[in-house]
Amino acid sequence: MVHGTLHHGDRCPDCVKGKLYGQPQPAVLVRIRGMAPLVATRYELERLRCNLCGKVFTAQAPEGSGNRSTTTAPRP
Repeated sequence: MVHGTLHHGDRCPDCVKGKLYGQPQPAVLVRIRGMAPLVATRYELERLRCNLCGKVFTAQAPEGSGNRSTTTAPRP
């Protein structure tokens, strides 16, 4: 998924002096849904980093992917 408002080469919205560059590794988001059998969807989200201030901007997850995070394991 690409970032919705920022692109490679844009000025940093925080420090306004640096330029944004793409990161080699995307942010990975895994959503697991349902009961047995489980269904998982993996999203790769674009990350852009400012070369001056170092802040990293990550693309939003797509709509409908859910926003609930849990750390519980599925029951056998």
